[in-house]
Amino acid sequence: MPTPARPTMEALMSSRFWILALAAAGCGGDARSPKPNAAQAGAAIPAACQLLTGDEVAAILGETVRAEQTDVGGTWAEGSGTSICNYYTQGMNVAISFTAIRPVSPAKNSGDLADAMRSDNKKTGLPVTAAEPVAGLGDAAARWQWEPEAKGAHYLVANKGSVRLLATATSHDAARAMVDKALSRLP
Repeated sequence: MPTPARPTMEALMSSRFWILALAAAGCGGDARSPKPNAAQAGAAIPAACQLLTGDEVAAILGETVRAEQTDVGGTWAEGSGTSICNYYTQGMNVAISFTAIRPVSPAKNSGDLADAMRSDNKKTGLPVTAAEPVAGLGDAAARWQWEPEAKGAHYLVANKGSVRLLATATSHDAARAMVDKALSRLP
């Protein structure tokens, strides 16, 4: 299996900024995002590194990775916050990352989610090319690319219920495979 093209270090560093910016901005959600109730908090939603394991990412990329879990804001086990898993390859700072955010307001469809991504991009000042709707993933999904002319990082975001998944990868195919696998583990 050929090794996917590597994003530039600048694009990878921007992916860390992206994750934190999307988490802070609510990634298209609003202040009226639903608060988790006892049933939602009790729903066993695995953290990011359990939604998508290092072995699964290694299979997608075709190389060995080391996974590291980081949770920010809220308490994941209690139904809120951001759960991040970074996957490191040999010789790279960050190969790809996978983020789960909850609770979020559900998008009506993939077109609405793409519109929300474009709106959030303007609010955070990120120079992102057009976010496009993606069919067939979760309740709604959208994708975009950082610095497409430089073959930078690829992003795919998908909602399922009150959970939003964000994959940052070396290609849209890898990002879609990551999100698809994680979606299968959500209730």
